[in-house]
Amino acid sequence: MTVRITMSHPSLFIRTLKKAAVPAKAAVEAIVGSGFVDEDGNEWERKAEPAVEYQPAEWYYKPWVNEIETDIDSDDFDSGIGVFEHWLTNEEGTTELGDFFNILVERQASGYTVHYNKRVSVYIDPAMASENNLTSASDVESYVEENYYDLDEDDQNDISDIDVDEDGTEWVEIEWTG
Repeated sequence: MTVRITMSHPSLFIRTLKKAAVPAKAAVEAIVGSGFVDEDGNEWERKAEPAVEYQPAEWYYKPWVNEIETDIDSDDFDSGIGVFEHWLTNEEGTTELGDFFNILVERQASGYTVHYNKRVSVYIDPAMASENNLTSASDVESYVEENYYDLDEDDQNDISDIDVDEDGTEWVEIEWTG
């Protein structure tokens, strides 16, 4: 059985441009024989142009109506909604309906600020200590604080003192897979 499904809604419209907006423009006075010369040596003149008032764009709105014809293998439906449900779930309806609309699904997600301590080991050999004039434990501590990013570290992967604060929420798009 071939059926035609017509979708519409009284508050859905298709908008098409009837006339583009016209930007405002100031009037231009004519300049003739003003002494301006272009690169070819010709005297330059400017023609007068009238002022133009801003005119907004004009749009045409027509009701959104979409029709689909599809073959359904059953006559067992007692209502239009039953046919529509069957088409939507069994006959490529979700794919076709998705093509009609720009569908964006978002969910609310929280952001978090996290502070933690990480255990890292570094060996400062005697040559490095001598080269950087490190003669005490406090000298080494100061040196590491100022130069930790240059040191060849052995990451111990030990994390401690984790402190988490929720830092607001925002809407993020749900990624579709499949």
